[in-house]
Amino acid sequence: MKSTRILACLAALFAVAGSASAVTFTTNFDSATDGALVSTFNTSDLSFHNGVLRPIQDGDGVDIPGSEQWQIDAASDITFPVVVSNPFNLGYGNAASGSLALNVIDQSVLIRFAYDVDIQSFSVTLDNSTLGNVIPTSIDFVNGANVALSQVIDQTTAGLVVNIGAVSGVRSIVLPTTAFYDNLSISYTTSSAIPEPSSYAALAGLAGLGLALVRRRRK
Repeated sequence: MKSTRILACLAALFAVAGSASAVTFTTNFDSATDGALVSTFNTSDLSFHNGVLRPIQDGDGVDIPGSEQWQIDAASDITFPVVVSNPFNLGYGNAASGSLALNVIDQSVLIRFAYDVDIQSFSVTLDNSTLGNVIPTSIDFVNGANVALSQVIDQTTAGLVVNIGAVSGVRSIVLPTTAFYDNLSISYTTSSAIPEPSSYAALAGLAGLGLALVRRRRK
């Protein structure tokens, strides 16, 4: 009976180590100053970058036809890093809250996760103006060449609030250009809950102890 209980406890510990807790990232960008780098809002889980849709290159640096996917534009990140700005000062409407918003006028912004995530909910608000791309565009949830979800938005709707539910297997979120974005909120979990190496070591030790106790009990 005791042996069974020990094994059950070990199984429960492995299950807890493999579970993923939900994380919520939320900001209205107003804790920065006008023109500040949006990288100040980076966390260990996600970061903001200029995004570019381009082909993957082979080992010789030649584009592979048909391999286009959203990637971090490292060169633009250096020369024209993404910033937060007061949209009103640039001819747009006021920010949805406070005075600052994410400036995505000139190039699409990639919200990049450090690992694959399952989005539980996503919300963002456009600036209070009718400026933006007159052709319907979309916020894309992608992983490499795979587009998990493409949510069409109308940037010419002042103060448009975009709410999106669950999306699985996401590595990047693409915010389309020619608009300002505010009140960003993302709730997510890891796509596959993988314990850290230290957790594996601890669990292996517990498993060894459990097996030793089981063998001792049998003797």
